[in-house]
Amino acid sequence: MKKKELYEIDYTYQGTVYTLDVEESFFDLSWEEQNARSRSKVMAMLSRQKSDDAGRLTDELIEATVSPFRDTIELSGEAAQWGWDLMSQSVDNMKSGRAPLAPVEFLAGFASWVASPLTGFFQSFLGKPTETLTEAGLNELAELTGKDSESVRAANKKFARVAGQTVAIAPEILGPSGIARGAASILKAEQGTAQALGGPLRVLAGEGKLPPPAQELSSLDEWKQFRTVGGPDAKISPTSRLVKEGVEAVDDIPVDLTTPGVVERMSLKTVGDITTDPGIISRVEELRNASPANRPRLFRDIGRELQESLVNGDVSPVGFMKVLNDMGLDGKELFEVTVSESARTLNILSQAARKIANSSDMPLSVRQEMRVIADNLDKNRKVGGMEKFWQGWRNVENFARGTMVGQVATAMRNTWSQTGRLGIGILDDAIQGGLRGTTTRESMRNIWDSVAADAKALPGIRHILQRDQKLLNDILDGNPITEERLMNRSVHEVNAANKLITFVNGLNILQEKMFRRMAFQARLDKNLRSVGINIDDIDPTKIPAAALEDAVEHALEISFASSGGKVARQIQEAFERIPFLYTINPYPRFAFGNALPFVFEHSPAGFAKAFSPRTIADLASGDSRRFTRSASRALIGTMLMAKAWEIRNDPSIGGEKYNELRVQGGVGDARPYSPLLSPYLFLAEAFKPGGGTLKGTDVAEMVVGLNRIKGTGLVMIDAIRGYDGKASVETINSFLGDWLGRFTVPLRTVKDVQQSIMGTEESLEPRSDIQGGNLIGPTISNLPFAERMLTQRVSPLHEGPMKSEPITILGMEIPAGIARQTLGITIRKKNQIEAEVDRLGLSYGAFSFKEGLKEADRYLGRLIAPKLIRDTTVMMNSDSPVSSILPKAEFIGALQPDVAYKDLSDNGKRMALREMFSQQKRLAKQQMKILEPDLWKRMKLERIPSLTKEYVEEQRTGT
Repeated sequence: MKKKELYEIDYTYQGTVYTLDVEESFFDLSWEEQNARSRSKVMAMLSRQKSDDAGRLTDELIEATVSPFRDTIELSGEAAQWGWDLMSQSVDNMKSGRAPLAPVEFLAGFASWVASPLTGFFQSFLGKPTETLTEAGLNELAELTGKDSESVRAANKKFARVAGQTVAIAPEILGPSGIARGAASILKAEQGTAQALGGPLRVLAGEGKLPPPAQELSSLDEWKQFRTVGGPDAKISPTSRLVKEGVEAVDDIPVDLTTPGVVERMSLKTVGDITTDPGIISRVEELRNASPANRPRLFRDIGRELQESLVNGDVSPVGFMKVLNDMGLDGKELFEVTVSESARTLNILSQAARKIANSSDMPLSVRQEMRVIADNLDKNRKVGGMEKFWQGWRNVENFARGTMVGQVATAMRNTWSQTGRLGIGILDDAIQGGLRGTTTRESMRNIWDSVAADAKALPGIRHILQRDQKLLNDILDGNPITEERLMNRSVHEVNAANKLITFVNGLNILQEKMFRRMAFQARLDKNLRSVGINIDDIDPTKIPAAALEDAVEHALEISFASSGGKVARQIQEAFERIPFLYTINPYPRFAFGNALPFVFEHSPAGFAKAFSPRTIADLASGDSRRFTRSASRALIGTMLMAKAWEIRNDPSIGGEKYNELRVQGGVGDARPYSPLLSPYLFLAEAFKPGGGTLKGTDVAEMVVGLNRIKGTGLVMIDAIRGYDGKASVETINSFLGDWLGRFTVPLRTVKDVQQSIMGTEESLEPRSDIQGGNLIGPTISNLPFAERMLTQRVSPLHEGPMKSEPITILGMEIPAGIARQTLGITIRKKNQIEAEVDRLGLSYGAFSFKEGLKEADRYLGRLIAPKLIRDTTVMMNSDSPVSSILPKAEFIGALQPDVAYKDLSDNGKRMALREMFSQQKRLAKQQMKILEPDLWKRMKLERIPSLTKEYVEEQRTGT
């Protein structure tokens, strides 16, 4: 059949010129049809996912990786069945006496049956690849030499099969592993051990590595005569200050888990409160002045919890050593004495030692000593497979959580959130001071002192008053536990031990520390003033512990980094034990230890706490602090609720959705600044009749998420949204794709700047019809120049690219991407129909396409948009009755036949819009069948059952 000649034409679509190939018959069509077909060709071209080729390559790589494992199971089964059949046949032959070699056949069959797993493995990973490569190479050689024929190819195939089987069998019979195992058996038989084996021979024999010889380590001045620890032969240095003659053996000391710290030592219960109980600083203060009678037990108890804090990230390596030095504890003795407590302690010690060993802030000699300590600890404890699995997953999740907050935009949004939280805290302290006063004069003085302390702690004023800045540094230097709790805990629960994570979170770390220093200084100044002490005159090392405790807790609350109450801590521990839960909510401490308590306390519900029996009892005894704290926060929360109600009922301030605020002619999303406003807007919307415009996904986001990181913590909901409930491969791929995409989030900063400079800012569609495309799409969407690798996101309600709007400040227009990163603000404008759909709470499926083929969905969305927007806008603004515009809207025609759209009730408007969208969607699919028949057939093929689809494909291709 002669190939038809093609001609090139140029067609302009939405301001861009595209070159199309058309047949000669195209020029015989009318201008209107030429225009329609050209426009359709461009839309079909734009609807194809640009990353499909990369997605197919990903599929092939996954298949190449998975197929050997799948083939191993299949080939192992075949080998086992072959062996079983041979044994059955040999048994029959032995019974009949027909075959004298039947016993040999039986042994051969038995050997094949026993060795079937190895046979399957070697054939899959060695035999099949060798067979494929050998056959391809021989066929290529035959073509080059001119001897290619069917008989030659058949011979090549047989030779390749023999080569593959030989390669698969050789490792077990003649390979070095088999020889090594034979040598090991001989040695074990003669000597009872295989210790004589060494080098690669020992590894191939499956005996593992020889333990390394003990090493002499370098030492610091305070860590002299250090020796390796662990194992039954480990010895303690005779010059150690810890172990003295007459002191009982460490292994014989029972572990005390319950005794509070009121005796001359620190129990595990007491030390366990270091990062959670605000009273710990007071207890440490008492223990500094105590003389414990049993130093080994003291070392063990303190060491266990301090090292857990180090591993968990609450204390940094440098801070760990500062705390030990401040408490008069010797680090060398700490590790030596505690090594024999239990397997759990060994695990904690190993992680703590490795933490110090990997810290670039520690001297090289200390890092070398800690590395050997960790190796020796690992040798003397058995690490289970599940423990290694969860620890590996935990490490991956921690890295991912660090990258998820790595944008500059995240740091800026956090800055806005903490500025608002600091302002609420300043107001809260002032109200509490006023309520505590017994006279007007005292109340005004308390308010003035509170506001003055806050003002003096502000960055600009603090740097002008160099004395105050130096005083704060002296206070923190003199109280290392206070400094560690204040400065080393991240609001997003990410330990910045990795240099990359530290780099991408640099701005986050900077703003967190700035706000905490401000809040700490202000609260400490107020606490000291309340007892008649001037902060300028006090010795930093002799500040009352209670004042430090309250100031630290206040600073952590202000920055949303508090550990929360008992229930919140238990939830955090559950997440740490089962890291998969981080996929649902990456930041449980923020959600359950900070955001939820903040919303509860700062709401009308807080008055219940203010008038609880315990609070009233404290008030009657003369202590008004609990009452003033609860009443002040409940009052502030009531004002926030009132403001949220006003916003949700004022269309000039609030957007159509509960989380939207009007900004510069568009809408901004309040959720990234949670929990300052969005939870109150959510509650205000929920109080409306019928729940307002809230959808099920809104409720799920609020319950599961309640975080400030847009698009995170809701991976499972994002994967399910828009799909049916069945667990399909596509849903799993979407879930995995979202999970993998978290690791490239910091690159969004570069992408936003690049797109702003080049003017290519647009919303991209990461989903694909290729399974591999769904895996790599979210990752690609975060990369610079992603618009060259992904297609545009499409909405039937929006014509043209979907993108954010620039922001104007002082007459200067800032591109959307740069504004998002530098200001943390994103503005989106809606047309009349989008606003109406959001206001009425119509579901996404009411106007979107779900035809089973995403390429077709995008094409139909582009095809329908101009006409749907035009016709729907006319209906919404017309004075004509809806029944005359939509004759098939029978319910409206029967109940309100002469009513225009703008006079309908909200339910009537919902029905009218659904009918309009339904008609437009049916018309678009009819047009698609005519304009793009190939795409229409592919779409139809995707919607039929899999068996029928296979049959149709067979008939189409003739296979």
